[in-house]
Amino acid sequence: MADARYNIVLIDPPGYGHAMAFWEVAMLLEASLTTLGIPVTLQNNRFEADATNIVLGYHLFPDAAALRGLRYIPYQLEQFSPESVWITPAQVEVLRGATEVWEYSARNLSILEAQGIGNVKLLPLGYHPKLEMIPPAGAEEKVVDVLHYGSLNPRRQKVLSELQQAGLRVESLMGVYGRERDEAIARAKLVISIHFYQAKILPQVRIAYLLNNAVPVVCEASEEEAFAEMIATVPYVSLTETCVALVKDRESRQALGRRGYELFRQRPMTEYLRRLL
Repeated sequence: MADARYNIVLIDPPGYGHAMAFWEVAMLLEASLTTLGIPVTLQNNRFEADATNIVLGYHLFPDAAALRGLRYIPYQLEQFSPESVWITPAQVEVLRGATEVWEYSARNLSILEAQGIGNVKLLPLGYHPKLEMIPPAGAEEKVVDVLHYGSLNPRRQKVLSELQQAGLRVESLMGVYGRERDEAIARAKLVISIHFYQAKILPQVRIAYLLNNAVPVVCEASEEEAFAEMIATVPYVSLTETCVALVKDRESRQALGRRGYELFRQRPMTEYLRRLL
């Protein structure tokens, strides 16, 4: 392990604009490998022939032929469901040609296996102190009651409209990443996560970063329990009621954020990587 060198490749196609959705994961891997004393670089779109390339956003680079002869490990972070579009023949070919595949969710392992993709290793998302990046804000600066970020569809918009009708101050962001999004999180009392698809897959990438920063999260229930007891998980029909109650109860809301943070700290990313490598 000490002699290995890794190159984290963030796939960022021209004009795409959403590669930053994986930026915190890229920083998490870089910080964790550095903590372990392993040489690592982080680059956009650039593969290294003399390193093992950890690929974030592999589904945006469906050209397996261009990767032949390279050591590369896609970190599979997509939500697989009958409604999603992330398992195309080209993307499967990229995964099959990899040195190995890292997968964030245990529920996806059988799906990858069914596609004939071998050598898959489970790598959950964990905590690292360098990912504590959201600026703290005092109670008087919490000018937004509920923040939502991500694409909108009717089932998400319905809940956001209900929250507004209940008198809450709601902010919804799309295509906003990095510091601007973090500042929006800081000025919100809580963040809500509503499943886009009926498959109701837990958005672990998003929630892990929030837990790493002690942000209170209300999430629609799913079949997964990756963050059990760290977030407020409720059925779709109870999302509005739960948010209203937490917005009104500052002590319970802050306790939710602290509990999530303390439990998530017990899952260091360095240990996940140490066991994997």
